[in-house]
Amino acid sequence: MNIPTLLKSSVNNAHGESVALFPCANGQQFALYAHALILSIFLSWLSPAHAQDVGLFFAVDCTTEISPVTNRTACFQSGGTAGLYFYDGSWILIVASGGEAPSTADYVVGTADGGLSAERVATNSSRITIALAAGQITWDVAANSITATHVDETSNYVFTGTVLTSTTVASLGTATAGVAKWVTDANTTCTAGGGSTIRLCRGNGTTWDTIGDGSPAEVDTLDTVFDRGKTIDGANSLANAVRIGGATDSVRWCLYNDATLGRRFLPCEAANTQTIAMTNQTWCLFDEEGGVCGWTWDPDALGAASGTLTARTGDQLVASNLGVEFAESDTNPPCAAGNYNIYSDLSETTLKKCVNGTATDLAPAGVGASVLVASNRGSNFACTDPGPTTTFLSLGNSTFATQADAAFPLPRAGTLKRLHVSTAEGTVPAGETVTVHTVVAGTAGSLTCQIAAAGSSCNDTTNSHAVTTGQSLSVRVQCGGGVTAIANVYVTMVFE
Repeated sequence: MNIPTLLKSSVNNAHGESVALFPCANGQQFALYAHALILSIFLSWLSPAHAQDVGLFFAVDCTTEISPVTNRTACFQSGGTAGLYFYDGSWILIVASGGEAPSTADYVVGTADGGLSAERVATNSSRITIALAAGQITWDVAANSITATHVDETSNYVFTGTVLTSTTVASLGTATAGVAKWVTDANTTCTAGGGSTIRLCRGNGTTWDTIGDGSPAEVDTLDTVFDRGKTIDGANSLANAVRIGGATDSVRWCLYNDATLGRRFLPCEAANTQTIAMTNQTWCLFDEEGGVCGWTWDPDALGAASGTLTARTGDQLVASNLGVEFAESDTNPPCAAGNYNIYSDLSETTLKKCVNGTATDLAPAGVGASVLVASNRGSNFACTDPGPTTTFLSLGNSTFATQADAAFPLPRAGTLKRLHVSTAEGTVPAGETVTVHTVVAGTAGSLTCQIAAAGSSCNDTTNSHAVTTGQSLSVRVQCGGGVTAIANVYVTMVFE
């Protein structure tokens, strides 16, 4: 039976069922009968043609003209030159056209083959070697085959790994032009031996030229770089500053010249940082034009609270509109002969001054502190039992029975503080007390103290009382607990 007859017949599949084979359209004959035989074998696997497109078909394009059934449809397309089989949901090629490689394609092969008409045999060159292995061909660059002729010298290249031979001068060999080798000995040139210097030597065809200056193994030092050039002209911003600090330091020093602010030397980080100056040195802010130290800072004894910042004689310390702030403390500096200091006293809530060994209050600048004095000099406080007997003092030696009569207006706003009371000419009799209270605008103020029996003074240096311009002030004295009159009570207070 010839192939066309076979294709017009029926074949049985593995189940003994008949499968229809359709003839070629328009009398088309197969070019390769062997293809049809192979397809017949595949068709023997097919189940009976229970529906359309089960069996062997012929089409221009099997993938669009045929509705295949998985594992039950085969098709020749493009004039019967290619056989396809629909396997597990996809078309697979089971017969190639012509039974051989296409004559229109180029093939790279390791060895020429008479069955191929367009093969290209891979061949070694002076720079590329070909290696045939199982199922593959590999191309390798031949050793020492890349020369300057094959390198674009107008471009930049980055070499990684070992690209030059590391050797000693004694092993340099022939100085082939263009060849470079690393030398690892202590020569100043590439023509002697021995040592541990890293140097680059380049052949010129006759001898080896030395590239570099023979610096030691660390390649270079800041000192040698500085010797070759003294100017760093790129430090023109914080980003481009010369940075000084350790590799793991969170804060480094930056040195640069800003186009607007001029020369700057500051911590590189913008966050608040602590800058430490050595305390074993005396620092000077030097006036280059005048040739003298304008300010001298001696921090040697800062831990002992005796460090100093000294201005040159004739210079002046000028504060901003915010003034000068003094740290409050009850640990006051020593005040001895030769000392002239101003400091803040916390408990007395005032500025103090030391003038050549004498410490006193410092009056506020521009206002002046006033000392108000009141007493009953020349008259006695009558005390009755059980008391108390109340008397009011005004400024000076004035005694009144009522507050309204004793009150006098204050000429400005300020603060009343540091109340002191004494019975300068005796003590308070037994069983009696003297209580003093300031009265501001008819109301008892914050300043008060009491002299107990047998006592002669009291004070209030803790409290203070703010007053406004025009408010009235008087002093109330209460004598109680006895019948003996008390003479000459003196009252003073500071008005700032």
